[in-house]
Amino acid sequence: MGGKAPKTIFTDQAPAIASAIKKVFPSTCHRICKWHIDRNAQKNIPQLYWKPGFREKYFDKLLWRCKSESEFESVWNEITEEWEYGSNNWLQRLYDLREKWCPAFSRYIFSVDIKSTQRSERTNRVFTEMACKRRL
Repeated sequence: MGGKAPKTIFTDQAPAIASAIKKVFPSTCHRICKWHIDRNAQKNIPQLYWKPGFREKYFDKLLWRCKSESEFESVWNEITEEWEYGSNNWLQRLYDLREKWCPAFSRYIFSVDIKSTQRSERTNRVFTEMACKRRL
């Protein structure tokens, strides 16, 4: 890239990667992939994630549709009050990282409207499958 740092990098929630990005590209905005957040929610809060109404009314709104920081805070407070999961460690970490994934906190961050690493992961899977077939 001609010695220029990327404007934005999307990754999963791995703290080691976040630390490396901060060290190697201090001016780059590190964002968290929403696809990974969704998959991690299925693993970390399945008792909540699969309840009727939770995803549609709350979780998807947080991930994709909050327009302002106050709207985000309002929806988040509803989750912790209505579903009584305010002490969940995974949810608390997600809240602490909200500036890295919620659209309300990232309106002015250049990302070409990219929200996920999913496309690159599909490409990686294709190359991995090709390499495995060659070894056979």
